[in-house]
Amino acid sequence: MYELSVIIPVLDEEYHLERLIKALKLQRGVKLDIIVADAGSQDNSRIIAKKYGVKVVKGGLPSVGRNNGTKVAKYRQILFLDADVIFPRGFVVKCLRDMKKRKLNVASVLTKPDSKKIVDRLLFAVWNIWVVLTQKIYPHAPGYCIFSNKAVHKKIGGFNPRLYICDDANYVAKASKIAKFGIIQTFVTTSVRRLDTEGRLEMSKKMVLCGVYRIVKGEPIGNKFKYHFGVHKKR
Repeated sequence: MYELSVIIPVLDEEYHLERLIKALKLQRGVKLDIIVADAGSQDNSRIIAKKYGVKVVKGGLPSVGRNNGTKVAKYRQILFLDADVIFPRGFVVKCLRDMKKRKLNVASVLTKPDSKKIVDRLLFAVWNIWVVLTQKIYPHAPGYCIFSNKAVHKKIGGFNPRLYICDDANYVAKASKIAKFGIIQTFVTTSVRRLDTEGRLEMSKKMVLCGVYRIVKGEPIGNKFKYHFGVHKKR
């Protein structure tokens, strides 16, 4: 029986949060310790978390929420999720087995868009190819699905709260220097609501510019790329 603490930063996520908690409760072969890091939701997010017996801690930006959640995590292994991800039964154990087999300490997965638009599928396909090709030389991972453990998290100082964007990429880059990182060949599905809000072209341009900035100047401390938490369109 595996043991895993799951940390979910939220801000007004009542619809997605309940769906995610239900999906987690359906996972078999793993003892779960679910923690919601709430950034001051005005909807029923906290009520839903408590309804399912989930721990609630103070959140903030996703990086802050993830760090706060880790402080109270019951188990050694940790999974950071966003509220709007979708995955099938057996997903968690499949990932943990793959990590054990490959001796990975930190890992992420491939991603499908919760969208039928061809442009969305193409964008996500490009992302999947990128993370697979760079996993050993310049690792990336989406913050909505990162497996880690408390020892690694502590050694690298957790997520950088000064980063509004690319805190997830920064996290796995730091982790890969002291532990083994890899991409698991399985999928989660995530919403495209940020693409709906910011636009496909604008969001793609932002991510490319941020990537170039990291290579040329280093991590984008502050909100240089105008990241907003919790204001994208609800789906």
